[in-house]
Amino acid sequence: MSALPNFLCWVRHWVVLINSILDGLPLYLMSAMQLPTGILEQIDAKRRGFLWTGKDKAKGGQCLVAWNTACKLKEEGGLGIRRLDTQNSCMLLKLVHRLYNPCSSSWAAWARAKIDLASFTGEVFGPHWSVVRALLPAYRSFSRVSIGDGRSTNFWLDVWSGNQ
Repeated sequence: MSALPNFLCWVRHWVVLINSILDGLPLYLMSAMQLPTGILEQIDAKRRGFLWTGKDKAKGGQCLVAWNTACKLKEEGGLGIRRLDTQNSCMLLKLVHRLYNPCSSSWAAWARAKIDLASFTGEVFGPHWSVVRALLPAYRSFSRVSIGDGRSTNFWLDVWSGNQ
């Protein structure tokens, strides 16, 4: 019976290392672009191997909990390991926020001059902008509108009062 508390303590320490160190490695890249699913799966394979064996790889029999379960919140019965796809989307939402809020970002100043902030259309093209544009409804769902000069306001899509 005393082996179980020791095991849980060991798992707790490995989860902290995964969330603080291993998740930090791709963070800079995730804040600039959406990582392909294959890359996220390879990183997850390394994280899973580290958690269950302390090495690069873990086979099915070595994994004590399914990875989807391990990535659930502790309150939901998981281990609290962060999902990289969600973290990637959150980091990209910071780019959208930077566009809507004046700051010292030269990238945001350049982008504001090239696009219509209400619709994210303009002189920018490519997969990066498609991903950022796809995150716009999520950003609008939890942000508020300040009309100002009206350049970044979309009458039909922005949240004006409460959830309306």
